Amino acid sequence: MNQPISKICIIGASSVANQIAIAFYKSGLEIVQVFNRTIEKATELAKQTASKPIDEFDLITKDADLYLVSVKDKALPEVLNKINDVKGIVVHTSGPHGIEVFKKKFENFGVFYPLQTFSKGNDVVISQVPFLIEANKNETELALVSLAKRISENVQIMSSDKRRQLHLAAVFANNFSNYMFNVAEEILSSHNISFDLLKPLILQTCSKAVLGKPKDFQTGPAFREDYKTIETQLELLSDNENLREIYRLITEGIIKQKKYDQL
Repeated sequence: MNQPISKICIIGASSVANQIAIAFYKSGLEIVQVFNRTIEKATELAKQTASKPIDEFDLITKDADLYLVSVKDKALPEVLNKINDVKGIVVHTSGPHGIEVFKKKFENFGVFYPLQTFSKGNDVVISQVPFLIEANKNETELALVSLAKRISENVQIMSSDKRRQLHLAAVFANNFSNYMFNVAEEILSSHNISFDLLKPLILQTCSKAVLGKPKDFQTGPAFREDYKTIETQLELLSDNENLREIYRLITEGIIKQKKYDQL
């Protein structure tokens, strides 16, 4: 694997695949094919990257330098099993899956994981997205790092074990926090209050979280150990036991964290 990566086959048409493929194309790389089981989705991305859409595994070219597999996490092992006799590097973009998912099926393989939330219709600034790289060989790893640096300013090598911990942290920071925003919106909506009123607070909270250690900016009834307010708010949730339990658990966590930090 001495030559630089220039010809790429995209396998999957997820939001992740779309944004990475377009970034590759804009950087001057050739996207030779876009595979997706739904040909319409493959065609849509292929049009944006001047490539050929396909919807059958047997049609996947054998001569690409890189095969970027970006599919649902639960589908990844099955998809990898259907990719045969390819000469280039095969990589996946999954957070929870490690490098062992390849089962040494390919000569060169690795992980090309972008640490960001991707959703349709919401483009990210790909140059600011951290890419975490891992490969089965040093030369393959170097090739993937070089490739990632074509589209991102933040490229790091990271093992599967560390990446799993990073993905876990990302679930807390992104997925769980977004769920909380959704809960807040539903509470307000049920009382005809605009969610717009919370937006400056959300922006300020997120802004402080990236300035230093988040725990240094913790506020609220639990942090103050204001049990009267806590009981009042639990009463407001009396018709939703699920949210009451979430409120209790997070409140207990904040109080325990504060006591631990004071030791």
